[in-house]
Amino acid sequence: GNPQALEEQQPSLDNVRPLGDEHHVQHEEHHTQQEDSPSNESPLRVVISEDGRKYVNVDVTTPEGIIKASQLGFASSDLADVMFTPLLLESVALLFNGDGHKGRLFSVLRHPIDRVVSIFHYLQQATWEPTYNPEYAKWTIDDYVQSEFCESN
Repeated sequence: GNPQALEEQQPSLDNVRPLGDEHHVQHEEHHTQQEDSPSNESPLRVVISEDGRKYVNVDVTTPEGIIKASQLGFASSDLADVMFTPLLLESVALLFNGDGHKGRLFSVLRHPIDRVVSIFHYLQQATWEPTYNPEYAKWTIDDYVQSEFCESN
C-alpha cells in the first residue's frame, strides 16, 4: 500500500488485493438499500469473499464505478496494491489525477486462439447473457470460427 515504498518493495502475494469483481463480493455480503443510496455513500473498505480474497468495495470496471472510487478517494486510501480495469484512460484521469499517488501499468495478454476457444465454450452455455443463442450449443468450433460471430484477429 504505501506509494513511496512501492519502488523499494518486492511484489508479494500477501499484499495483492484484486479489484474489479467488487459487485460480486458486495452481493455476497449483506447488500442493503442503504449501500445503494447516493446520499449515504458507504465508505471505502476491504471486504473478504467466501474464498478469502480481499476486495475494496468499488467496481473500477465501469465508468460509474471509477467516478465513485474517485469521489471516495480510492487512490489515496492505500487500501489496494492492484487494480483491474479495462478503462485505463478513465482510471488515470479520475483516480491518479495529480494528488501524488501514482500507478504502475502491467498487462496480461491471452493467446488469441485460447481466447476464441474460451468464448466459444462460454457462448454455448451462457443462457444468462442477452446475446445468448441456443443454436451455439449445437455448433462445433469450426462452425463458430467460420461464422460472423467469431472475432477476427
